[in-house]
Amino acid sequence: MESNVLYLFKNTRAVILAQKSIIKLNLKCLIIPVPRTISSECGMCIETKKSNEELIDKTLDELGIYYHKK
Repeated sequence: MESNVLYLFKNTRAVILAQKSIIKLNLKCLIIPVPRTISSECGMCIETKKSNEELIDKTLDELGIYYHKK
């Protein structure tokens, strides 16, 4: 079974921009509440499959969308 990765952002705007960018790549993702065990400046994060990580990282970096992962 494949594991998932969480992308955390500073604000809601960044979450929405990232989601739109991921969808344009024809990849699946979910916007979910940040788990209570994780501290975040924004209450939402994006969950996606670990296998998507490299392509998403490259895309978000190119767009200048700041994120960190758990």
